[in-house]
Amino acid sequence: MGCIRSTLLKRMKTLPDSSEGLTVIQAGATLNEELIRVLERAATKPTIIQTCSQNAQDLNKDDMKSIADLCRNCKHDKILVTHRTAKVVSFAKFLAKQDLHKTILLAADDLELTADFNVGYTLGVLQCLSERDIYIIRDGKLIHWSKVSHDIA
Repeated sequence: MGCIRSTLLKRMKTLPDSSEGLTVIQAGATLNEELIRVLERAATKPTIIQTCSQNAQDLNKDDMKSIADLCRNCKHDKILVTHRTAKVVSFAKFLAKQDLHKTILLAADDLELTADFNVGYTLGVLQCLSERDIYIIRDGKLIHWSKVSHDIA
């Protein structure tokens, strides 16, 4: 059973459909209410899509392919995927092989912890990236997918 259950969030009505060139894809079974709270107050208004009916650490290859397809078909070139799992490096390497031609930032941090800072910093970094590629952000550090050798324990 594939993970894409591409439903717009209940609170999407407060976020415009014609957003400012960014998409946030939340991978995981539970809606990150703190992320939504911060985005509602932010000057940048991304399109938000929730995917998956299971937790991000339980994603299989079909689920990852579904998320890659969602990234490919997304109208924006800059995409934040909230992944929040130790398997983020494997997922980044998988996405890099998909030839997506987009700037994709995988947030390995729990964005709920000090959410105002983490969400703001992550969106700011994403907007500044000019090269279309796959990146991971963890503990305030931006890492190109090819510079990480193993998943985070």
